[in-house]
Amino acid sequence: MNDILDEARTSDPAEGSVNAVSPDTVELKDGLAVGAMTYHTLLLRALTARDLLEAQDAAEKVVTTKDGLALVASPARLARELLRRQVKCLAEDGQTHNGPLGLEELGRLSLRDIAAVQAGADAMDAADALRVGEGMDRRGRNSGGAETA
Repeated sequence: MNDILDEARTSDPAEGSVNAVSPDTVELKDGLAVGAMTYHTLLLRALTARDLLEAQDAAEKVVTTKDGLALVASPARLARELLRRQVKCLAEDGQTHNGPLGLEELGRLSLRDIAAVQAGADAMDAADALRVGEGMDRRGRNSGGAETA
């Protein structure tokens, strides 16, 4: 499995092996069947504050402990909830299936396709973080928050 994840993260998009067409588009090698259509293109979008809040809520559950009930958050569930919300839509031959994906749909992706989607989402998040840092520099602060000369 690590080989699949490494391939998705490090392959050259020009060779077609990373599954990336543009910063917000991921080509699914195996595709995702929804109804009668199998989609091979997935478009990503930037996450919003609402996405984060809803994903945090979905990642929590009440459990019984020796001290009574406790609210527990699962980091793995939070990551899945964020990733599914980052899917704008699936596309194939002019047809689209709007996101966010359901957890069941996300779970039907092949290992190499979900690794490519995760790599695409990570790249998009990193690009967004760079843009935020550049904006801070223009406002006279560095990415650490310190004032610049």
